[in-house]
Amino acid sequence: MRNHRSASPELIQMKIVGFPAGLKFHPHGSYIRHEDQRLFVVNHSYSSGGGDRVEVFKFDINTYSITYDYSILFPKEFTGVLNGLIVLQKGKMLVTKYLSTEDPLEGR
Repeated sequence: MRNHRSASPELIQMKIVGFPAGLKFHPHGSYIRHEDQRLFVVNHSYSSGGGDRVEVFKFDINTYSITYDYSILFPKEFTGVLNGLIVLQKGKMLVTKYLSTEDPLEGR
């Protein structure tokens, strides 16, 4: 994350709180919904999480942390191919694919 409070750009590592143990986190695209401070992240979790999913976190800019809230699991045919996302409103999002065929559930 880039610190916008600083006069000179710097990167800040966010702390992840409460993410499920044993679930791999291979983030791809992300989207911040500012009205409720939620961060949506495409995760290529493969067999550790049943395939691709969108992880939803509560974003706290004051502590530079994200706290796990819930996951949205995608069907197996989307494993390894989800790319970017845009959240339109609660319950509605657009997700892009960057490959035409899915990966095996075990990963690449």
